[in-house]
Amino acid sequence: MEVVVALGIAVMLNLLLLRVTVPALRVLALQTAREGSRSAMDLLVDRLRIDVDSAWAIFTPPADALGHSNDDGHEVAFFMRDGSGRAYFWSYTYDRESQTVTRYLYRSIGAPPTADERYTGLTQFTSHTYPVTALQDPKTAVYSPLYDGAHLTAAAVTFFGAAHAEVAGGNAITLVQMRAPALARDLALVTRTAPTGFTIVLEYTPAP
Repeated sequence: MEVVVALGIAVMLNLLLLRVTVPALRVLALQTAREGSRSAMDLLVDRLRIDVDSAWAIFTPPADALGHSNDDGHEVAFFMRDGSGRAYFWSYTYDRESQTVTRYLYRSIGAPPTADERYTGLTQFTSHTYPVTALQDPKTAVYSPLYDGAHLTAAAVTFFGAAHAEVAGGNAITLVQMRAPALARDLALVTRTAPTGFTIVLEYTPAP
């Protein structure tokens, strides 16, 4: 009888311990996932800010680097040329199923991309490019009352003509929104070559 009672008490204690341990393990797993997502998002934000310094154009392409439609804005792309005039493209493409953002490198639009870095644990990654005048439009995500009444003029310099008008420098604003468990980051990206005013050319050397 004493053995049966002791076994019963042991079973109850084990069940109680199990009920306490399982939620604690779940909380620990959730916290670990959040820390991993925070680390990945911080690295991605830092990388995007570095890329802004060298980009001639930041844009939301109509199709992603893999040739899929980008209507939902799951990719943001960058363009630059080096001193020899060689073009470089790179993009950040989000895959919803794996919750992963992959950085792709390619030499021209439509060329086979090469996967570079990966950032995991993001539940959302979207990009949308706005003209600078959207700062005054309350219906847009980049609206700011600081610009109410200001004189804003959209300026764009296309690098590949009408065929790829989206690859343009100027003062357009590309808003990248990222989400992860208990985390949210919004980045407004503008190229460092964005004009802040107008220049009047008095003399050309050589003449145009």
